Amino acid sequence: MKKEYAGFIIRVIAYFIDFLILMAVVSPFLFIWANSLPEMTVEEFESRYERIFEIIFIVILWLYYAILESSKFQATFGKKALNLKVTNYQGKPVSFMQASIRHFSKI
Repeated sequence: MKKEYAGFIIRVIAYFIDFLILMAVVSPFLFIWANSLPEMTVEEFESRYERIFEIIFIVILWLYYAILESSKFQATFGKKALNLKVTNYQGKPVSFMQASIRHFSKI
């Protein structure tokens, strides 16, 4: 079976689709959380909650990519929409650990 690698543009499109999906799902929760906080200035918010928000977002991204790419679908929703699959060099599905390593290697 001949492997065909997705080009840069198709990967960017898949990433953009995934970004839109993640923002549509995560934004309402962040909005509710932000509105439940007491009244404070931007500086107070940044000093108290910015790191927590960053850590939560990193974990959400990691789990989204690692779980979906190591699933039976072998793709995130963006990749699936463009008929792409994530495989190892032998063309086999990647494990959760491999998908995690790949995700953090992109950073």
